Amino acid sequence: MEVYTQMKHVRIAAMVLAVCLLVCQSVALAQDLGAARKPTSRSRGKPGRSRKARS
Repeated sequence: MEVYTQMKHVRIAAMVLAVCLLVCQSVALAQDLGAARKPTSRSRGKPGRSRKARS
């Protein structure tokens, strides 16, 4: 009976750890996606406006 109780505690701890890791991974992924650099108008290259034409 005592071994069963210890195994039950180990399972509960493993489940809590798995949920915690899942939540942390989701938060880290969401932060990483929000931090992606957006291209500027120069790197996109708008048609009709080149740097050489302005000089």
